Order: sequence, then structure tokens, then C-alpha cells
Amino acid sequence: MIDTAGEWTDLSVTIYPDMAKMPFLPCPEIDRLSKQSATSLQVSEVSFATHIGTHVDAACHAIADGKSIEEYDAEKWLGRARVHEVDAAPNEAIEVADLAPIADDLTDVDALVLRTGWEELIEADAYYQHPYLSNDLAEWLVEQDLSWIGMDILT
Repeated sequence: MIDTAGEWTDLSVTIYPDMAKMPFLPCPEIDRLSKQSATSLQVSEVSFATHIGTHVDAACHAIADGKSIEEYDAEKWLGRARVHEVDAAPNEAIEVADLAPIADDLTDVDALVLRTGWEELIEADAYYQHPYLSNDLAEWLVEQDLSWIGMDILT
């Protein structure tokens, strides 16, 4: 992703067997099938649920007749984004007022990333008590006609 300052922002989370995930999801599995040598290439097999690590929640994740990820054009995920730092407490709703400082600055971007700092807690139990969007903020964000919204939380 390129932010509004023209800098690349890495949104990825490394996938590893005991990574943070929803408790009901299986752990990722990474198996080496062959090792690199003079006569062979290294080949690995990776298996994980689609709802762990850095991922996109397609509409069908929460809406019965919503689009699945392959129904979206890849262009949807490209473009300029604004990264906005939000100070939010555990299990606290992020409100429209928390975005007041940038409310007028969303017309020149395609996407918005809300950075709560929660990614720094990925190895802690507190990671599971992340902030969330209030209903009012979710509705306000839809009105902004952004291509996508990202957050640094579990789900």
C-alpha cells in the first residue's frame, strides 16, 4: 500500500505455526517437501485458514449474499491510502469523532488504514481485546465511498 506521503507501508503479518488467531481456527502448517540441493529446489507446502494474518474480509464473511473475494477486481486493492493513528482502549469502540482530524482529507485517497497500535500486542493475550468500529463510524465510512478500510487488529 502507498500512503498519502508516497511511502510504502507494509501491512503484512508473518504466518507461523503458533501465531495469534481466533481460537476455533486451526494453526497454520508449514511443511518442507524438498530441500534445495544441486539437483532439487526447495519446495514447501503451507496450509492455513483464510482468516488469519493479514487478510481481506470479503462481504460474504458477514453478509449471506455478499461478494466472495474472487468476485472483486484486483484494482480495488490498489491505490493511495491515508494511515490514521487512533488511540483506542481494549474492547473500546472507535467513534466518528476519532476521525474528525482527517474527516475532510479522505477525498484524495482510495483507502483508509486505522492504526491503533494493536499489532504491537500480537504476542500478548491483550491482542484479543482489540478495539472495534462503532456502528455510527461504520456507516460514516461507507458514506465516504472508500475502496477499502484496514485495521491492525485480529479481525
